[in-house]
Amino acid sequence: MKRRIAIVNASPNDLGQCYLGLQLLQSARASGEVEIIEPCWAASIHRATMFVLALIGSYHSMSEPPMVIITGAGWANHLSGVIDAWLRYFCRNDKIVVIGVAFGDYTTESQEEAAAHNAAAISSMTEVPGTQLVYKDQDGVFFSLGGYLRACRFAAYADLPTITLPKPRPEAPYVLDQMTEHASNLYLKLPEHVRADVA
Repeated sequence: MKRRIAIVNASPNDLGQCYLGLQLLQSARASGEVEIIEPCWAASIHRATMFVLALIGSYHSMSEPPMVIITGAGWANHLSGVIDAWLRYFCRNDKIVVIGVAFGDYTTESQEEAAAHNAAAISSMTEVPGTQLVYKDQDGVFFSLGGYLRACRFAAYADLPTITLPKPRPEAPYVLDQMTEHASNLYLKLPEHVRADVA
């Protein structure tokens, strides 16, 4: 069975970092190893939120859905984690594997700011509690040009992980007095130096 792959990147501006990976997928498609679900998309989770969520819902509902979605974004890469969470918690989908890539910032003049953006793009994938997003292989985190190439290779050829549906965390409604009381109890458990800093 051909592996069906969908592609959702956040911005057309980052496609240069996708080039080698996209070439790999073109070759894999030409040899009959994969099927690419088209169109491929560039859509921001911040600026086109409902579009992205509806798109992922449409993938979930397809008679032959993608087996893998390759995602990528720079700066704060919320796209990858939100797509994974939407599939698990809202769609209750345990079949589609989501691969995340952090794109590098190569346009900001300040090296310090660019480094902060790159760190944010990576930690937005790696530090999400309970995520089943695939964001690394044996060579490390999927970052920038080389990371996207490895992510595409993983999508096309690697053994895909088994997805386990997580237990949802129920919503917790409060009135203000209740929330303040709960906050007070937790406030007292904060380290003393944290409380002292704002005393």
